[in-house]
Amino acid sequence: MANTGRENVGRTLRKRRIRFAGFVARMGNKRLPKRVMFGELQEGKSYSREEDKEGKSYWMGCLERDVSLFKLPIENKQ
Repeated sequence: MANTGRENVGRTLRKRRIRFAGFVARMGNKRLPKRVMFGELQEGKSYSREEDKEGKSYWMGCLERDVSLFKLPIENKQ
């Protein structure tokens, strides 16, 4: 396959997932999107129905892999 100088689709999706998670993380704690996305971290329960083998929500597992793939620092400000 020829190199066209463009990013592949997977890398683009990972970047956008991280960007969206950052957007939601900056929302107020009472906002529903934040409670749904980060509820298992803040309240110890998951609002998501899809879970992986370890019991984490599918979304959080993908997000953790994306963050580690890009070697991004994680700040926990609450």
